[in-house]
Amino acid sequence: FHQFWATLAAYNDQLTGATEESVEDVNRRFLIVSSTYDNLLEKAFQQKLARFHVVSYVAHGDNKGKFRHTVYAKSGGDEPMAQPPTIIEQATTYGGLYDKDPVILKIPGTVGDTSGPRFAITEDQYLDFFAKRELASILPSQLLTKLRSSNHLFLGYNVREWSLRALLYRIWEDHKAPQASFSVQGDPSEVEKRYWKACHVKIIERDLMAYLNGLRNSCQTLLPGVQL
Repeated sequence: FHQFWATLAAYNDQLTGATEESVEDVNRRFLIVSSTYDNLLEKAFQQKLARFHVVSYVAHGDNKGKFRHTVYAKSGGDEPMAQPPTIIEQATTYGGLYDKDPVILKIPGTVGDTSGPRFAITEDQYLDFFAKRELASILPSQLLTKLRSSNHLFLGYNVREWSLRALLYRIWEDHKAPQASFSVQGDPSEVEKRYWKACHVKIIERDLMAYLNGLRNSCQTLLPGVQL
């Protein structure tokens, strides 16, 4: 699953070029949002890409309530390594993301930091993130613009998790997707169907891995010879 998205990110420019003659930079950039704490996506990206970004929330310490930016880039080795992270102090004017390299946005933060846990896990920490702060004041404008102007594809999300519902409210403001968006659900309940409908998100009733295989086949049609 993670390897597929890493490979897709590596060929994103070719895919967008194969489908449209002109694609704006904000829509061309590959952005994947994760609500998990693990670093499996980073490890998969390290195997497929020469350079990418990780932007993750900080829930503890002196920089609590901010996002930090880590660039993974090759420096003579076989795979890109994490560079010293930067705390994003001014989100609206932050200049560290002015390129087209893929971005992993980790909403609750991440594990693996030697200085201790930085991820949000308690209800109070999530409330501090979603309820007390304007997302535009802490998330770089390039990413917020991308989130609010793009189609969304939800994979593996459970609407019973209130943290997801709070995130959608912050991103979409009025709790409704501004663009055509989709949620892949293997066996959605009536509650899930009603919720996604209220958000203007269409449910794709299909097993997650079956959907992924179909997506892989469609992408390979656009890029013959590329092994996804």
